Amino acid sequence: MRISIIIPTRERARYLQHSLATVLAINDDMIEVIVSDNASTDHTESVVKGFVDSRLRYLNTGHRMSMRMNFEYAFAHATGDYIISFGDDDGILPGQFPILRKLLEDRRPDAASWSLPVYCWPIEGYGTKVGGIRFTSSECFGKSIRLKQTNVCEILESGRLKDFRLLPRIYHGAMSRAFLDRIKRSDGMLFCARSPDIYASFRAVLMGGEFDFFPHPFSINGHSPASTGGSMNAVGEKRQGGPSDIRFLSEIASDPVDDIIPITMSMALAYLGTAQTAAATEPTAAFDPVLSNWYAAALRDMGRKGPDVAAQIDASLNAHALQFEGQEALDAARRGRGTDWSNLRTKLQTAFGKLRRSTSFRLLADENGANTIHTAANMCDAILGQDALSASLGPMTSTAAWQLAIARSSGYKRQL
Repeated sequence: MRISIIIPTRERARYLQHSLATVLAINDDMIEVIVSDNASTDHTESVVKGFVDSRLRYLNTGHRMSMRMNFEYAFAHATGDYIISFGDDDGILPGQFPILRKLLEDRRPDAASWSLPVYCWPIEGYGTKVGGIRFTSSECFGKSIRLKQTNVCEILESGRLKDFRLLPRIYHGAMSRAFLDRIKRSDGMLFCARSPDIYASFRAVLMGGEFDFFPHPFSINGHSPASTGGSMNAVGEKRQGGPSDIRFLSEIASDPVDDIIPITMSMALAYLGTAQTAAATEPTAAFDPVLSNWYAAALRDMGRKGPDVAAQIDASLNAHALQFEGQEALDAARRGRGTDWSNLRTKLQTAFGKLRRSTSFRLLADENGANTIHTAANMCDAILGQDALSASLGPMTSTAAWQLAIARSSGYKRQL
């Protein structure tokens, strides 16, 4: 079974070289690695061509295009039976990849997602808790979960953002080629919204399929000043930790494909618009969102922003409620002031869990004076070992595997 790994990139050679190193460390001849360069003007091409590996393919769009168009371009060149993608400041765990392959080959899901640890690049002026990875017992060595169509639809329609990690993904997830062909628009277009990765996830949910969630890390979500999602989320933050690179917003104008709602500074409202766009794409799919929940999430976004961006979000909310006859739901959300008590409980439980080393610990990813997504991937593989498959299929329990991980962590410096 051939697996394609796609890294779309633009002007981020400093990160890409380390991200690419994690992928090419995979010991597997049946993968192809595609770097789709969105007409970068830095040394991206020389970074890619500095790696000598027959599995590696470098593509260049030839001119600057939207992120969605770059995704479409890259995926059109993939030949794998399954396709995985992630960003140029992210990484894969090469030591865990054989386990992922085994699970995909044995279970053959239409799409899969997995636990996703976060690594913040130690860039000066960017954040405070950087250069480390948090390991959590509930997110490691778990048994594979086959999710029912009703489950994923309910998560999406209810706007339960905290459970979106369970949804099928193409970004830090895997989708089969046959399934991707099935969710395409009738004219063959795969990505039909501004945010291609989010669209593919929501389109998969609405179209239905066999979806797996693996409670174990197979890749790392890297956060850096260059991260598209992180930059978008940071716009107008009251405590913004650095400048936001949102050039991609201007590039959207060059793309003939647009969402069903205008651009918004609320991530929650943008997600809702993407889901509505996915439902309206031919062939259409049923989608009945609980608007009051979605609006409450957008109000929480608004509360984290400064006055200018908060006012923009408020205008977006009013416009959406008018467009989709949601005024009553918006009024209800405003009366509740956007409070999500279940999410608050989850945050408190997580905070207490971080204080208990038996269930959670954070380690610095320092290695020979370096701290990058590559050293973070090396550290993760050293801690996780090869126990995930035994814990997933037996005879080892997840508790026993976690205890071994704790023992292997003793040689690393801890963070609070």
